[in-house]
Amino acid sequence: MAGEGFGAWTTHIGIRFWVHPGRTMEPCKCGTHVVRAGKCVATVQPSVGGSAVCCVEFNPFGGPIVAVGCADRNVYGYDIRMTIAPVFVLDGHRKTVTYIKFLDNVTLVSASIDGCLKLWNSDNSNVIRSYRGHVNNRNFVGLSVWRKGGLLGCGSENNKVFVYDRRWGEPIWIHGSNPTGRDGCGGGVVSSVCWRQVEEDQCTLVTGGSDGGLQVFQGKRKSSSDDLLIRH
Repeated sequence: MAGEGFGAWTTHIGIRFWVHPGRTMEPCKCGTHVVRAGKCVATVQPSVGGSAVCCVEFNPFGGPIVAVGCADRNVYGYDIRMTIAPVFVLDGHRKTVTYIKFLDNVTLVSASIDGCLKLWNSDNSNVIRSYRGHVNNRNFVGLSVWRKGGLLGCGSENNKVFVYDRRWGEPIWIHGSNPTGRDGCGGGVVSSVCWRQVEEDQCTLVTGGSDGGLQVFQGKRKSSSDDLLIRH
């Protein structure tokens, strides 16, 4: 549906979002907009060298912080009330940062095509832990966190999904996806993952990939330990 003077718009919970025809956002910059007026109220360029912005994530707990991942290998945090300078810079990845997720108000997880995830304390900009095991050198393979359970999930370029416990750097669960695409060939990529945010003892993980299929996994914490049993 198109409105007068606008290319396309959709309404959700009383808020209207639109795209102006013939206009594009400036590359390598982040903008904060008043969506009813179509007015940009803040613009920042995180990377001094103008590297591309690859991902943005608001603090889902209601805080004013937005985290920005860039091709310059850094994660920048901005307080949207004063965007003149970042409130934190997380420097530790060796290649482009592709995803950022908040575990809590101060703890973030980032993914990069350097083949690792990193857990950060944004208060002091220190790396808490690095997670390795999945394959990620070129593609965006997804990142999701189960906040109540403390688990991280990501895809991989070897057509597998990996689950990490925030406490340990090695994966606690790996599942290889069977090819379901029309060609029936392997060599696919798990490119999307999403945790359902429910109670602490049960979880649901959905994954999707280059084969065009979705897989749903359910997990339940074993009563005798902190171990998690995940089934397809």
